[in-house]
Amino acid sequence: MKALARDVVSRARQMPDKYRTFSASPVDARRVYGISEALLAVLLDLGLPCTGAAENVAFDPLDLENTAAALGLPSSQMVAMRRWTRSLAQAQTPERERCEMTVSLHCPEPGHEGGCDFSLSRHLASALGVSARSKNEQIVSRVVMATRIHDFDAPFDVVADEARRLVFHRIPDELAMDIGFLKETGLADCRSAARHLCQVAVQVGYVTRPAAGFFIGAPFPCTHAWFEIRIDDRWIAADPFFLNTLHHWNILDPEDWPVTRSPHSIVWPLEEAHELTMPLARHGNTPVKAVMTARWLRTKEISW
Repeated sequence: MKALARDVVSRARQMPDKYRTFSASPVDARRVYGISEALLAVLLDLGLPCTGAAENVAFDPLDLENTAAALGLPSSQMVAMRRWTRSLAQAQTPERERCEMTVSLHCPEPGHEGGCDFSLSRHLASALGVSARSKNEQIVSRVVMATRIHDFDAPFDVVADEARRLVFHRIPDELAMDIGFLKETGLADCRSAARHLCQVAVQVGYVTRPAAGFFIGAPFPCTHAWFEIRIDDRWIAADPFFLNTLHHWNILDPEDWPVTRSPHSIVWPLEEAHELTMPLARHGNTPVKAVMTARWLRTKEISW
């Protein structure tokens, strides 16, 4: 464990302090990220970045999240990701080609005069097939997911090998598109990896484009970025980096989902939204959080 902890701290120290917030306490480390007091002491001895001392010591949340992921700790993030394996299995079942998506919106000013005036971004509304304007706090829609399995051909092996070289590491927004940082450190999140591997795929002859939207991990989809490859008249999702990360974390069996297989049955793109930088919902002119939930439907549940 100490050797792994040393690697984790070494990766963390490659991130400049100017990007850290130091807003997480030792209590947060234990309750949210599953880092015990004993392990935290080891990490501090190894040089985990922090500010303050004793009871007032503070950590960067991204450092703690990366630590929990790398060490396989029972953080809230890792618990959620392990639940996603069920979605991965269900997604390859032909009778599970449709998914019920629910968007829950919350009024930022409860009790205000008149009704609520919610609006979804045009990308999200288009993907859901609903009107962008709504007075309801909950919007439900059923979407069709691709279920046909697609394995990429031999040239994709070059892209897959490059994906295996990269290490998943949550990074601040300021570095997400800095390919120089990725090449120098080998650290990447889904955004930087997608951008880099999209370029690698072009170099071996593919026609590509960036993509972003949601990874459909029931019950809670999460925002995600990947890239797409044009095959004949279709755009096929490619994400060897994320699949390799799930293999590395022992969340996904490489034999079930090799990195050369398209994850297009579990990613849901937002049309033209190559970067998830805009608010997905507003209340009037105020951005509000849109909480997404997903439920795979069996054939007998489908009436449309």
